[in-house]
Amino acid sequence: MNTTEIRRQILDISTSVKQFKEPILAVSQCQPDYYHANEILLNSSPRIRQAVIAHVGRCTKLSAGISSLPTLDEFLFQAQKGLYKTDYYVNYSAPQGTHSAQEALRRCESAMLTSTDEMIYPPQGVSITAGGTGAINLVFEYIKQCFPTASTLVLGLSYYVFPFIADKLAIPCHMLTHCLAATPHPPRFLPTPAEVRAALMPNTKVLVIAHPSNPTGEYYSRAEIEELIDLICERELLILSDTVFADLVYDQEDFATFEEVALSKHCLERVFTVRSYSKNYNLAGLRIGYVATASPSIAHDLSCISERIQCCPPTIYTDLINFISLLRHIEKETQRSPEQSLHTIIQNVSRWYEIGQGPNATQDIEKAYVKYSTFVHRNLSLYGHNFDLALETLGNSVSMRFDKKSAFNTLVKINATPANFFDFSVNLYLTTGIETQLGPCFGLEQRVWEQQLGFWLRITYTLMPDQLQEALQIFLVFLDTYMAAPHRFLHLGLEF
Repeated sequence: MNTTEIRRQILDISTSVKQFKEPILAVSQCQPDYYHANEILLNSSPRIRQAVIAHVGRCTKLSAGISSLPTLDEFLFQAQKGLYKTDYYVNYSAPQGTHSAQEALRRCESAMLTSTDEMIYPPQGVSITAGGTGAINLVFEYIKQCFPTASTLVLGLSYYVFPFIADKLAIPCHMLTHCLAATPHPPRFLPTPAEVRAALMPNTKVLVIAHPSNPTGEYYSRAEIEELIDLICERELLILSDTVFADLVYDQEDFATFEEVALSKHCLERVFTVRSYSKNYNLAGLRIGYVATASPSIAHDLSCISERIQCCPPTIYTDLINFISLLRHIEKETQRSPEQSLHTIIQNVSRWYEIGQGPNATQDIEKAYVKYSTFVHRNLSLYGHNFDLALETLGNSVSMRFDKKSAFNTLVKINATPANFFDFSVNLYLTTGIETQLGPCFGLEQRVWEQQLGFWLRITYTLMPDQLQEALQIFLVFLDTYMAAPHRFLHLGLEF
């Protein structure tokens, strides 16, 4: 990479893009927060995007939040099958999804928690939604309806969804983060159980967490989860656990979920478990998510809310949901009983799922499972390699970073502090085509990051290694160029 040439190109483009100051101000000033201002600029401003591509030749998402890797062909085949089933495409589904898909998910989620054939989750205990975001929205609708004076407490940094939905439903929502100065190496944003206890207010009813965290990848230890579950039971709270990255933990032996600890303490009915197929299976565009609850009364309420808001997920994905649920169930049983043959496990498990049962069904499922297992391990291996590559490429420009605990996002603190983070992001995009999300996209005010926490960058390390390395190298050249002469770049001065 020719650093001098890239720096010259950045400075040349920085002059020509100043014409976009007014259009950018027009679309950004009216946004409710930093995240939306950032996203509107990057994804909803076609004229600006066309100009960036014309000047730079590309746009690269360094903080996409989703994987750029292709999904498994078998997943696409199962999704496609639904398009050719008349019963699927001519009908609406029930508000919570087709009965077949619900039962598959209910069986699968129960199997994640127990080795018996017991159904942990009750009828209607799984509501299928439009992605994990739809599941989160459904839970917040429940909170608003059943606890109209309650407040929620978000644990750690958060993607915009939690506070945004709470705000739109007029639900008081507070974010609690750990004091970063207390644990700088490695850093920590998740509050300790003691900090959570101290932050509870009389009207706090629901704790909310992405576990593992987005954007940091950190997660609680089993001992900490046990403390939090005890607190939840003691104070008669509920917890929404967004587990969309749980399958992407590098060391599953080190990882515990809120639902498994809650089950052991006989209070699983206090946990909302949110999952989706967006992150682990690279199917974000299909918008398949769901929420599971072990409480029959909450399940009934969620069903009524789903019907009221007409949350009718596509029927055509029924086969795909059955298929993935089966594969996850097989995977769990192979972990529990490594001494059993895969053939035997498939025969025992497949009877619970509505899939094609031809004469060669067991062999076909075995082949599909081997491909699935290879897909999962290959992706996680690439993500792990890219994590190391990203830190190696950034080198001494990083002053603080999180350990490699879960894929595929991480947050790094850069050894520089631009005067205005939004100005930095805008100019980086306009002159290099690199799209980023900085600390203020994940909660807390922009000035808190600029004046106290510092310059943190989320890296979604799912690009091909050469693309990731090139994007980070260009980022570093821009950083040096911008910090040396910020007056040569577009100045907006916006603060959120």
